[in-house]
Amino acid sequence: MSLKISGVRLDLDESEEALPKKLAERLGVLAQDIASWRILRKSVDARKRDEIHFVYSAEVDAPDLEASFAGQGFAPGIESFAPEAFEWPEPGETPLERRPVIVGSGPAGLFAGYFLALSGYRPLILERGRSVKDRASDV
Repeated sequence: MSLKISGVRLDLDESEEALPKKLAERLGVLAQDIASWRILRKSVDARKRDEIHFVYSAEVDAPDLEASFAGQGFAPGIESFAPEAFEWPEPGETPLERRPVIVGSGPAGLFAGYFLALSGYRPLILERGRSVKDRASDV
């Protein structure tokens, strides 16, 4: 049984190696009872200047927990989890009159251009930012 556990906090100086123990505490089991886990989301909570910490959502696979949660339900921040299956959309059958244009060569633009190119399109990626040499000095 896979569970999603949200809102697990780690201080900035804590290692992610402490995460299985925190996940087990939230579930009320021993860390050895968790068969596997993976981070689904990691964010920084900096709302209070003196209390900055990481907040995690994780998928936990714990086969022995199914019976214990069956009758009593889940605690807040714990829910059943089934990852959504992703299927690549089929490319259209009608040829495009023009090349697809992608504005921006950031991570999303390059990703979109790469997968359009894999599908047989010839995307045109436009970037209006400053040259890499000028940006390097800013960074």
